[in-house]
This record gives sequence, structure tokens and C-alpha cells, in this order.
Amino acid sequence: MVRPCSAHPERAAEFRCQSCRRALCADCVEESHRLWFCRHCRERALPIGADATVTPGARARERHLDRPYTLAAALGCVFRGRGALTLPAYVLFLTAGALLPFPLALAPVALAAAILPGFLFEIVRATAEGADELPDWPDFSEVGARALEWLQALAVVAVAALPALLFRRLAACDVEDFLVADRATCTLAWTAGAALGYAIAMFGFGAVGAFRSGWLAPRLDLHLEALIGGTRADGPVVLGLIALLFGFAALLVRVLGEIPLVGVAVLHAATGYALFTAAHLAGVLFRRHRERLESIYLR
Repeated sequence: MVRPCSAHPERAAEFRCQSCRRALCADCVEESHRLWFCRHCRERALPIGADATVTPGARARERHLDRPYTLAAALGCVFRGRGALTLPAYVLFLTAGALLPFPLALAPVALAAAILPGFLFEIVRATAEGADELPDWPDFSEVGARALEWLQALAVVAVAALPALLFRRLAACDVEDFLVADRATCTLAWTAGAALGYAIAMFGFGAVGAFRSGWLAPRLDLHLEALIGGTRADGPVVLGLIALLFGFAALLVRVLGEIPLVGVAVLHAATGYALFTAAHLAGVLFRRHRERLESIYLR
């Protein structure tokens, strides 16, 4: 039974005040970043319904999940919201670090590298849950969490390397160079294995980030199932787009990389944009096909 609003009987109640217990319609509540408040007593109001989201942020994410979001729009994620500051800060931090004398110049790189896997996982997770902007950086002080994220990322990379090694083995290319009879076949085997490994890496990274489970990292069987039937035509399109991003980044670095200082800034800007956007695109893939991918990874 739908309950009417206490102040507007002609409207259905969507919230209930925790303090005055009034039934409230949307006009009877005020929305903050994290909570809803009753306009009558200024205390917290909660949505009605056992399965209703309890924060404005969660409800906004639900609206985003239902809203069309194109891959073209995803390419601009680093230029929206806090992302407009995240990438410049990342580039400035690493470029300024390059000006320090050795070995101090290694400190900014090590610090950025320590939190990078966690940040990429967080981009995937936030995007899969409906965010269209970059999230906050992980906490630098949580050393254990950052180390675990590195182990998860390494597990994804290790599993992704298996197809190339297997294909080379099947093509009898895992011997000394002078024993290889057909180099073209070996090149083809290596290329096919690397391409498959790249696809597996994207699904592995996406699964760990979207579902917050490091145990999914080595699940080669699940990554292959997701690749074959989890995303239909979207998977190859996103994989191709990410490859183009890194190809363009490599081209920029090659053209401008020799310019003093500017080359360092271009290196970090191009690779940072490619990494952050690639993680966002993986999250978009898991957002679009969440139901199917959940049935594969969480069964």
C-alpha cells in the first residue's frame, strides 16, 4: 500500500523521517552530499522500502547505471570533476621529481607506482558503480592495502602471460633461436598469444576492480568465459580503443620525448591519460554488462 505524504496527501511518500516519523515526499526532504534531511524537523530522512538506497550518492549511481553512456564520453573522464586536477597533479608531481638529483628523483616515481594499481582498481570499481569521473587517490599510509593491490595486479599480469607462452610452446618456438625453423610461425604465435593475454588482462583487472576480489585475479577460466560471451561486441571495441590509446601515447612520447623537460611531462601526461582512461573504459564495460559478468564471476 502506497502511503501519502504527511504534508502533501495528494503525493506518495518516498521517505520517512527518523525523528518526527513523518512520511515525506521528494519536496519534503533536502539533499546533501551524503544524506537526506526532513524539511520539518531537520533530522535525517530515509527512503521507504527494504531495497531502497540509503544515500543520495547511491541513488545517483543507480541513475547513472540506467543512463546511456557512450565510449566517446568515457574518453573525457579525466577532464571532468576532480579528474581535471588529478592528471595535472600527477604529471606535475612526477615531472618535478625528475628535476631532483639521483637517487632522490626515484622517490616520486616509487610513491606514484606504489599507489597506481590501487587507483586503477578504484577507477574500475567507481565506474562500474555508475561514476563518470575519476575517484580520489588511495590512502598513501595504508601500506598493507597498497601491497595487496600490487600482488593482485601482478597475478593478473602473470595469468595474462600464459597464452603467449603456451602458443610459443605449441609452435615449438621455446628453444634456442638457431633451432627455430619457421620464424614467421613463431611471430604469429607470439602475436596471437600476446593479443589474447591483453584481453585476459583487461577482464582480470576489471573483475578485481569491479567486484573487489583479488581471488578473481588468477581465474583464467572466468576471464576467458567473460571474453567469449560476457560482453558481446562491446569487448573487442573497448579492447581496440584501449590499444589505440596506448599507441597514441607511445607516438606522442616518441615525437616529443627528446625535448628536455617537456619530453618528461609528455611521457607522464600521455601514459597517465592512457592508464586512467583504460581503467575507466574497463569499468564502463563491467557497468554495461554487469548482470552477465556477475553471473560469470560471482556464481
